[in-house]
Amino acid sequence: MKHKGMRLICLSLFASVSLQASSLKESVEKVLSTNPEVIAEKKNQEAFKKYIDEREAKYLPRLDIDGRLEKSNSDKKYKEQRINNTNSPVNGSEQEDGYNLGIAINQMLYDGDLTPAQVREAKHNDLANTYRTEKNIQNIISETINAYTGLVQYDEMLNLTKSMIQTNEDNLTIAKEKESISGEVLETYETEGKLNFMKEKYLEEKDLKHSRITTFKRFVGEEPTGNECRPKMDLSNIPNNLQDLVEKAVLNNYEIKEQIERIKAQREKIAQADSKFLPNFNLELKALTDSDLSLNENGRENQAFGRINLAWNLFNGGADKAISEQETLFLAEQKQRLDAITNKIVEEIKVNFERYQKNKERIDVLKKYVVSNENIVEVYKSEFESGTRTFVDILDAQTVLYEAKKSLINREYELYRNYYDILASLSILTETVLSPNNEGCSNSAALGNLLGEPKNTITANDELKALLGDAPQQEQVVERPMHYTPAPVTSKQEIVKSENFSTFQEAPSGYYTINITTTEGINAANDFVSSNALDKNNTYTYPFGPEMASAKVIYGIFKSVKDANVAMDSLPSSIKAHKPYIDNISKHQKLYDKYHKNN
Repeated sequence: MKHKGMRLICLSLFASVSLQASSLKESVEKVLSTNPEVIAEKKNQEAFKKYIDEREAKYLPRLDIDGRLEKSNSDKKYKEQRINNTNSPVNGSEQEDGYNLGIAINQMLYDGDLTPAQVREAKHNDLANTYRTEKNIQNIISETINAYTGLVQYDEMLNLTKSMIQTNEDNLTIAKEKESISGEVLETYETEGKLNFMKEKYLEEKDLKHSRITTFKRFVGEEPTGNECRPKMDLSNIPNNLQDLVEKAVLNNYEIKEQIERIKAQREKIAQADSKFLPNFNLELKALTDSDLSLNENGRENQAFGRINLAWNLFNGGADKAISEQETLFLAEQKQRLDAITNKIVEEIKVNFERYQKNKERIDVLKKYVVSNENIVEVYKSEFESGTRTFVDILDAQTVLYEAKKSLINREYELYRNYYDILASLSILTETVLSPNNEGCSNSAALGNLLGEPKNTITANDELKALLGDAPQQEQVVERPMHYTPAPVTSKQEIVKSENFSTFQEAPSGYYTINITTTEGINAANDFVSSNALDKNNTYTYPFGPEMASAKVIYGIFKSVKDANVAMDSLPSSIKAHKPYIDNISKHQKLYDKYHKNN
């Protein structure tokens, strides 16, 4: 089978996905329920709401009870005072005992809008604090995601490097066998050098993975299961154009929302300062009883009254005016801070969106680069068998292929970081990860179906086959690609080992074809075939792209690159002038399905 080493890597990755994989959503749910930092932020939210209750309490009446229980003795001394003009002195000693008890109700009627402004300020401060804490929680989730995707990334890197170590060990065995025959040691040294280099890379990647494990445990609270997998991307929340994305960020970003609430709260502080210029009214109701205290041991007094009190400060040296002007300046400061925060968020979203788009393009290029290097390795192997390539050429080509796959993995996970950074700027990171659309793991170890392209609903077995390049073809196709009526072939063309399929869609996805050219429209493709005398029995054309404005011309279906090379040599010079190249048939099958299967 084609690319056996790559298939083993993909199989190991798929196994880690399918066997009770621990998804990103599950990890984030654990963080939200158990992480101490998250719990602390939630407690802070609960505490801040009590400020509102405190301010609203001023709307309700105040009830006070006051009283005293008293026993007193007074010793008074009088000069030359007698009782009834007799010589008996006045008794100056007085004793008094009794109690005084009262109950008072005070109700604020009007305080210059001070209390309503304080309540509104508390509500705005509560919202601002909610946005602040939600941003802090989102930062914790973002760190968790980075740790999680880092684990998966280095799992894939370790599998890739481990496969390359096995390849080099196999190469070393071959090199030593050749050395025992020819006595040439250079190839053995070359292979040993590459093998040791890969082993060192493996140790480095294990160390980097260990750091991700430590970070993951700090946030999630437990060791990773080892079954982590690539998370899904839900692009439905990300607008396609930058202008809409910026507008959504400005409307939803936590930092901007927090600052808007700070501005609203500051306006209420100005209202509170201005309330000092207005009068205050309050209603007071009181009832009291006094026994032997007010009447000096001579009875009981009951009293009840109700009154409205007025308090209005007319001048206090200009202090209230200074406070009002001060709060107005603070309001201007908060507005400037909002402008600065908005500019920062807009810059972040523009940078992240640009990187996101560029990384999608770079991934597409890297995939083609990997395919090209896979083809080079296969061609070098066939040329090595025919004696036109050396064993060292194969070693170098395998190393370049390894680096290409490694670059593709790194770039794909850079795209993940761009994706999650955009969600964070939109302040929808947590809710997107917890969405039902993100249940489980990505269907593939590659990002081909994570960029918004249509996906087929297939079973787990079919999913594994698709991963290994043996996906079953969809049966319902509205428009079939054009295939020409068989025509007699020349003796030169009879040596081409092309498989006979009525459409290229029927060919196994592991087969190859020759990518001849791309034209503007299907008519131009058909004219190209006729004018260049291509073998119509082995030529396929199909339209693709927006409004089917482009068309592909491919030639033949071959089991191996070697067969495709033979067919390439048999092509007319007019065709070779267009620089045709060997391509995977699965690429054209997917391209055709993308623009035809849902029509």
